[in-house]
Amino acid sequence: MEEEITAALKEKEEVISINEALNSELEDLTEKLSTSTSEIYDLKEEISALVSCSVQFFLGFNSDVK
Repeated sequence: MEEEITAALKEKEEVISINEALNSELEDLTEKLSTSTSEIYDLKEEISALVSCSVQFFLGFNSDVK
């Protein structure tokens, strides 16, 4: 009986350890996702600004040609 209790406690400790490791990994991945989302937003803003400048340049170029 004592061996069964010891084995069950050991298994419980292993499961807790695995759970903690998975929680830590999940937190790391959540942080990376947040950072990636922020970087994507920044890139979208930069692309939008570049497109706007390109359009203004193109429109200005066309008005100079006429």
